[in-house]
Amino acid sequence: MALISPSRRLRRTPFSDGVEAAGVKAFTVYNRMLLPTMFRSVEEDYHHLKHAVQLWDVSVERQVEVRGPDAGRLIQMLTPRDLRGMLAGQCYYMPVVDETGGMLNDPVVVKLSEDRWWISIADSDLLLWVKGVAYGYRLDVLVDEPDVSPLAVQGPLAEDLMARVFGESIRDVRFFRFGWFDFQGRAMAIARSGYSKQGGFEIYVEGTAAVLRVSAEGPVQQLRPIALDSKTLPSCDRAWPVMAGSRRVGQITSAAQSPDFKEGVAIGMVRMTHWDPGTELSVQTPEGAIPAEVREKYWI
Repeated sequence: MALISPSRRLRRTPFSDGVEAAGVKAFTVYNRMLLPTMFRSVEEDYHHLKHAVQLWDVSVERQVEVRGPDAGRLIQMLTPRDLRGMLAGQCYYMPVVDETGGMLNDPVVVKLSEDRWWISIADSDLLLWVKGVAYGYRLDVLVDEPDVSPLAVQGPLAEDLMARVFGESIRDVRFFRFGWFDFQGRAMAIARSGYSKQGGFEIYVEGTAAVLRVSAEGPVQQLRPIALDSKTLPSCDRAWPVMAGSRRVGQITSAAQSPDFKEGVAIGMVRMTHWDPGTELSVQTPEGAIPAEVREKYWI
């Protein structure tokens, strides 16, 4: 059977390391991301889902966020389904069609408030289509992909597990509704929804507003050329930690072995405390640690 070469073109998720540690055996590609499909066997995973509880990495359910005064108007323009009666806190199945009525995507739309919506998309690009409609009609909205990576908790024991983590009030969330729940001081949107018919929840795990801090305070890390003291390199299909002793000070997302320069060449994001040329570091790859050095100029 032919293999797919891992690369940065296939996006890993915030949970991919955990998925691999749990023994994943197969992936598929969904929205250019890795979607786990099997851990033990198809049959064993099937029976486990019907009788127990499973935690799924469904970060591939990318969100298209629409916010602003015309958000509701734009959302309605995308679908033939009448959304006028939809309330904040509800989730609706929302077929999105093109100008001929052909299906573009069949997502779930989440109404966070009157002027803020998430379109939780299925497997096809939709962000640029929504942007195009918004621009074409000069609507007063912002359309982007927020830093949201959903986790699904599915199976007959899902509710008991969720209650242990988020409290008994999670049991009050009705089907295709969502609520905000605290986890370690952070509010998370959690919906009673998911892929399977066994019942369960989807947790919308959000990132931070780091860009706002950088805008106010200036960057604390920058891209730097990093030389790797190695004869061969594994495929850089995930971020490699850049270390100063036992302290992580950055990461590498692009690396290759250079036949011309006889060393590994890489581009990495490095913290300001360690980004000066000549700084000696190490890089953690899947095949072990490699000595590294920050260079002044990129290779030409």
